[in-house]
Amino acid sequence: MSHPTTSASTVTESTPHGHPSLADVTERLLAEFESRLDLAMISRTVLACRHDLHGEPVDTLAELIERRARQRLLQAVEADANPGVNPKAESRPSAGD
Repeated sequence: MSHPTTSASTVTESTPHGHPSLADVTERLLAEFESRLDLAMISRTVLACRHDLHGEPVDTLAELIERRARQRLLQAVEADANPGVNPKAESRPSAGD
């Protein structure tokens, strides 16, 4: 999969209140997922997780963002591998059970 020449450091440059470790998180996740997802998807996911974790202690923020983003990216990869399957769907007993 080809990727834009943009580096993950663009994440902090394009974020008004960029957290310096967001670029590091994005770089690590890009290294892990680059064969399956593009930089734009990974960057959007990292930024969304940062937004979700607003108010968390700064000393643990990068780790929390990375964990949450990794989980979302894994779900995206799984969804691509199994189209039409909803991983969050609960199995429900049929009327005859």
